[in-house]
Amino acid sequence: MSGRRPPRRAVFREPGIRARPGCTRRRADEAARHRFVVGNSPQRLDVQAILRIYTGSSQVSPPVVPNPYMGPVPRVHGRSAAADAKRWHIDDRERYPMPKPTGAINKYGHLEEYTPEDIAAGAHRKRVGAYWDEIGKLQFDFLVKQGLTPGSTLLDVGCGSLRGGIHFIRYLDQGNYYGVDVDPALVKAGLEYELPSAGLSDRLPEENLRVTTRFNADFGVKFDFALAQSVFTHLPLNHIRLCLFRVAKVMPPGGRFFATYFEAPADEPFDKPFKKRYPEQDPFQYRPYEMEWAANVAGWKFRNIGDWGHPRGQRMAEYRRVASPRTTVQRVRRKAKRMVGGVRSRA
Repeated sequence: MSGRRPPRRAVFREPGIRARPGCTRRRADEAARHRFVVGNSPQRLDVQAILRIYTGSSQVSPPVVPNPYMGPVPRVHGRSAAADAKRWHIDDRERYPMPKPTGAINKYGHLEEYTPEDIAAGAHRKRVGAYWDEIGKLQFDFLVKQGLTPGSTLLDVGCGSLRGGIHFIRYLDQGNYYGVDVDPALVKAGLEYELPSAGLSDRLPEENLRVTTRFNADFGVKFDFALAQSVFTHLPLNHIRLCLFRVAKVMPPGGRFFATYFEAPADEPFDKPFKKRYPEQDPFQYRPYEMEWAANVAGWKFRNIGDWGHPRGQRMAEYRRVASPRTTVQRVRRKAKRMVGGVRSRA
């Protein structure tokens, strides 16, 4: 009995669900592995919808929505469904930007391109918030006061449609500006509209901009300055830590990373929203000690600058590189070994 092969037909005991002809156990397992969910709840798994996908039906009802961490949903057409699902099961999130499904952490990262009518109406500018001219000039003036020179290299985290990038590209030596963003439509609008309108198309190579969901800033360049203007205001704390860790890899000791955030009132309860800013959803608010704690993920020294004239009240924080991430990990391990050795010696 132990050597017998299991039956090829999948058997489902859920009431009202029957395996159609041709639905093998392999296909059923593959369907479960891709974890399609139905409706607005990412916790609900509809077996019947999975069977319809993997057994030849081109119509799925109710509509299928992907788990927020599983990548885009393929268009399903008959027997090619399994191949399509394998093709679109994306692991390399640096190369393939994903649409933002229900339950995403913020509103950014959509795939729709802006039409000429959208561009003319300024939709790509409204997407990054109001005060296009004011905030673009504000962040440029701030970094110049902090020591930015034309020969400096700058990483713009959340460069968007180049609200601040236009000013930096004009000021810095050619090729010294780099930007990363989660939204490909905004980056394309900046490249194809904002740069030509400012007469700066020849000053920025296209490869200096990158679409990434995980702050991949490895351009082969060490940056003197980095800026995240209105980025941490839309990120949970662990995403901020991920950003700090990955930016630390491309900044030498002494490099400075400036980031804005909404400061939560110290005298208010942690769970109380303040001016439509929240501890658990976008837009996020943080206390300075939380921003300092995030710096411990890599070799950063935190300084809270505070008010810097932002029209929406965002505060400025400075992270100065003091050690490489690898050195930081090694230092923590050595400290842990010393502590363990001290406890053993006393025992």
